[in-house]
Amino acid sequence: MGEDQRGADRRTEVASAVPPLDEGRYRRLVETLEERHLVYTHDVHGVFDYVSPSIERILGHTPEEFRTHYTRYLTDHPVNEEARRHTDLSIAGEKQPPYEVEIYHRDGSRRWLAVLETPMLASDGTVVGVQGIARDITEMKRDEERRRETEARYRTLFESAGDAIFVADVDTGQLLDANPCALELVGRTLEEVRGMHQSELHPPDSGASELFARGKRAPGDLLEIDVLHRDGRRTPVEIHGSFIQGAGGRRVVIGVFRDVTARRAAEKLQSALYRIAEETSAARDLNALYRSIHEIVGGLMDARNLFVAIHEPVTDTLTFPYFVDERDPNPGPQPVGRGLTAWVLRTGEPQLVGPERFAELLSRGQVEQLGTDSVDWMGVPLRGHGRVFGVLAVQTYDGRERYTERDREVLTFVSRHISTAIERKRAEETIRHHAFHDYLTGLPNRLLFFDRLEQAMAGALRRKEGVAVMFLDLDGFKPINDLLGHAAGDHLLAEVACRLRGVLREADTVARLGGDEFLLMIPGRVGPESAEKVAAKVLASFETPFPLEEREIRLTASVGIALFPDDGLDADTLVRRADEALYRAKDAGRNRWFFWKEKSADRKTLVPQPR
Repeated sequence: MGEDQRGADRRTEVASAVPPLDEGRYRRLVETLEERHLVYTHDVHGVFDYVSPSIERILGHTPEEFRTHYTRYLTDHPVNEEARRHTDLSIAGEKQPPYEVEIYHRDGSRRWLAVLETPMLASDGTVVGVQGIARDITEMKRDEERRRETEARYRTLFESAGDAIFVADVDTGQLLDANPCALELVGRTLEEVRGMHQSELHPPDSGASELFARGKRAPGDLLEIDVLHRDGRRTPVEIHGSFIQGAGGRRVVIGVFRDVTARRAAEKLQSALYRIAEETSAARDLNALYRSIHEIVGGLMDARNLFVAIHEPVTDTLTFPYFVDERDPNPGPQPVGRGLTAWVLRTGEPQLVGPERFAELLSRGQVEQLGTDSVDWMGVPLRGHGRVFGVLAVQTYDGRERYTERDREVLTFVSRHISTAIERKRAEETIRHHAFHDYLTGLPNRLLFFDRLEQAMAGALRRKEGVAVMFLDLDGFKPINDLLGHAAGDHLLAEVACRLRGVLREADTVARLGGDEFLLMIPGRVGPESAEKVAAKVLASFETPFPLEEREIRLTASVGIALFPDDGLDADTLVRRADEALYRAKDAGRNRWFFWKEKSADRKTLVPQPR
């Protein structure tokens, strides 16, 4: 049979397989479909016998060019294996679901078609071919590919991000996803995180509800809040939220949580350095500076137990001008010894000592046990002018509070600034001390004495009390000074000052005016009888000889006494009248005291009290 006859027979079979339909309506239907679709039929061998003209627009071929086996233009894409299976089943008479196929365009490019095929049956039910309709979905597939690539890039960034990322439903607050960094931040698995409410990421006292309210109003805000780890640890984070429209219209927020622990630590450290510099100028004295240092260090680490030790090179002793401890009292001045403080002083190196390290140092004989055992002890040297002049130390007795190498680094860093602050304040106090104290004896000088006297008088007026001023002069000091020399005389004056300090109260003041003259100020409930007792005690202290260059020097003193407010209402008057009383004591034979008594405006009567 010729080819033309077979084609005619084929068309007859196809015609008989198509249900009766008005030819005009059928043509209009096909034309409508062909505007956007490719319509075709092929025989049971897979050879196209009809292809709509739209093929030229969709694939670049003419209908005549495409009348060949359907596999000719299939690409090597794996999806086409499934396409072949669907076509074979259609030829076998089975109705197939829609499927996709990748096919070559006439220009060699690849195009995607969505295909729906149905078997064509003869009147006797025999399959005589397949009719199909195909739609170009190339752009849709490209969009899908772009979405997949975008999603893959997003997932890669999401999984590998150095910051924690959480995804939550905006309306419900339910967490939907979290990256590995986020899971590490909260110490939970992805399964545990999914389904949690976002507020559960934060401590109850963090104000998370306010955070979420702000986040909904201003998605671009940078917000700071603590995140709660499973074990109870809190981590400060900075959150940046972005809102997007998810699948199915769901609104989701992507929150990037950046750990700001290091930044906060740096800010704290910077603030600490600023405060140290500020307190160096603002602190009234060293004690105030030490208290401020304690507070500043306490803002950086556990510093409930902190002390400052100062090395006195002349006596090779350690003093503790500041000492706060939960267990032990201030040890006071002591030889340098072999404690941990002395070890830092000797090595000049910062030390962090836990129980194991301390046991090791003890066994080696490098240190000895002093004070109550602590869990961790950490000390850093204080340096100035090329030498270690002291130690700053903290310690903890609580095993839950342990120091780290980071703490040691921080304390070492701030100690440099603390050293400078202490050195500067010590220098200021030395200058101030010299301005208000006698260089030889260390006693207050005339300026400081008058300042204290005026304060004492003001307080006495408020409290209705008194003040006694005593002017003391050594008897026969000049011959001793001329005989033994000025160095010996200076030493003797220093010994006298020490003895006078020893017989007075802490609230009393003894000052050196110069030469062998001293002023004493006794505040409080002071009257003639109590002043007389003090004067007697002072003169009695001179009964013990003074050691001087392998000799014993015997000295006496004379004292003049003036009482506030009876003998004067200002400092100059009181001192002048005490001086007048002193000279009457000298004239009366020395080694005695006299009171000054004012009987009238014109006459001053000195009432002697010989001894």
